[in-house]
Amino acid sequence: MAVCSSVVRDDSLDYPLLVPTNSYVYTANGCVRCKCDAAYYNWTLQCEPSHLKPTNWSTCPSMQCNISSNMYIIGSTTHSGSHNVTFCAYSGYGNQTIFTTLATGVTLPDNSDRVHSGKGNSIDHKQGRWWIWLVVVAVIAIPILFYLCNLIWKKYKTKVDRKRKQKKLIWEIGGGTIASTLYNKAKGNTKDGKTNHEMRIFSFESIVAATNEFSIANKLGEGGFGPVYKLVLLCLI
Repeated sequence: MAVCSSVVRDDSLDYPLLVPTNSYVYTANGCVRCKCDAAYYNWTLQCEPSHLKPTNWSTCPSMQCNISSNMYIIGSTTHSGSHNVTFCAYSGYGNQTIFTTLATGVTLPDNSDRVHSGKGNSIDHKQGRWWIWLVVVAVIAIPILFYLCNLIWKKYKTKVDRKRKQKKLIWEIGGGTIASTLYNKAKGNTKDGKTNHEMRIFSFESIVAATNEFSIANKLGEGGFGPVYKLVLLCLI
């Protein structure tokens, strides 16, 4: 939770006096009321007399700043500039004494995007957000891109391997000569523009399936063109 910065002394009985944002506390035996407001001098703790009866003192001691013989009560402004303000600030209490000091608050055009730690150091929330989003997008996009590239490569490799395997099988069984012979016969078995369907030509995929990928169990022997296989045709269309 964000808190306002203060100038409370180390030897004060209420040190370090951390007040969360949008809240207030009573201190110095109830003589001082301090509140934390983001709009007040860029998250500087704002203290003022509480005008209450003290708890352990008979009366509240003086709580003023003496500047050039001029007395300023805590919370009052002593000097105002274009970007900063000097005011009388509460700095703690002890031995029936309320300590005061001069403090400077910075006025900013917009304080909504800044928070403060207990020591008064501000951190800009917007600064640095862009690289967080960049990392998130990269973490999501890189695995997806890698997956798509790997998928495309596997698909291409499978296609190339299948063609290489087909060429190898055709070469082993003398497929080039057989295919040429069958094609010439099929071309010659036409009459008056009509094909003689007694000659049936099967695709290479059908032959591979019918021979169970040229299984040795379906091999009948070898001839002049190479190995001869038995085909098991499950369906003829």
